[in-house]
Amino acid sequence: MSLCQAKKVNAVSIISCGDTFSDSIKKLLEYKDDVSLGLHATWVGEKSILAPHEISSIIAKNKYFNHDFKTFYLKWLLGTIKIEDLKLELEEQILKLLGVVGKIDHIDSHQHIHMIPQIFKVCIELAKKYKIPRIRTVNEDISQKLPNALNPIKFVGERLLKKWVKKNKIIAKDSLIKTTESFFGLRYSGKYFLIKDYISKLLKENRS
Repeated sequence: MSLCQAKKVNAVSIISCGDTFSDSIKKLLEYKDDVSLGLHATWVGEKSILAPHEISSIIAKNKYFNHDFKTFYLKWLLGTIKIEDLKLELEEQILKLLGVVGKIDHIDSHQHIHMIPQIFKVCIELAKKYKIPRIRTVNEDISQKLPNALNPIKFVGERLLKKWVKKNKIIAKDSLIKTTESFFGLRYSGKYFLIKDYISKLLKENRS
């Protein structure tokens, strides 16, 4: 909230199925004239909005989704996750946020799950339906001069995302939905202190 107050950010993504949604959205609405509000679509780590029996293929325990991307993606590869379950829950998350903010500026997702091309198509479909103009694509360009922060999971993730973004740009090309031209934040997530100066440089370049 302090960044919104200081006008250091112009857009915020919101997990509408999160436990703190009700309190957080009230505070964010104070800055709605200066900050665009988007949906951080979520299919891991949180509770679902829909009842478990309605979307059983993406529920791990009680009303909770699978714990993380690794678990989700393994089940996705095994074919046990139903795309219709993902779509139903996503639509509920959109409707819940719309009911409070009136309009949604963009869609992105927790742990970038929406970048899986089949899921990206669903996001495009619902973005059109609810007049959401933008969807984030993830195509991170990392300078070779930066310090090594090799993480095997992120290494695989980067390569998957680079593969997916090419397909997703084609999917989005014929729609009226805009996508991002650049992205930063995957490899050094949680370790931004390693590249503080580089982040400042990026921000200055993108503001000019």
